[in-house]
Amino acid sequence: MDKEVLNHYEKVFKKYGHILNRKRIPWNIAWKYEIMSDAIIFLDEWTLSLPTELNNCLRAIFHHRAAIICGEEEQSEYKEAYELGKVYFPKWRGYRKKRNQFCPVKSERLKRIRKVSNWKMEKMFKEMDEYEENEKQRTRESN
Repeated sequence: MDKEVLNHYEKVFKKYGHILNRKRIPWNIAWKYEIMSDAIIFLDEWTLSLPTELNNCLRAIFHHRAAIICGEEEQSEYKEAYELGKVYFPKWRGYRKKRNQFCPVKSERLKRIRKVSNWKMEKMFKEMDEYEENEKQRTRESN
């Protein structure tokens, strides 16, 4: 991981880690796929009331945890951010053992979700490219 990025994460975790250590919202074991982190997020870990820069940095932790859940920890580029978060907010429920271990059921589901998500993204980009090309064509024709 880039040292500058890791330093940014540390600054944010140092500034806001206390929030995650003391955050008391009802437990919720339901989870969802979060496209920006390409990961599983348990609904009681992520709230809109958290500072935006903390939410953005948490995405690295979520991504690494998804690698753990899928048994792909060795390929994760965010292990350092994950470990750094443990230093600044070790009591955060996102670090509970049950949420940070290989799980074949979640792994298979996440892989299927990623496949569909990637297909949808590719389709969207293709449609955007086609739209841009059509607009260029119309502009040329109107000149």
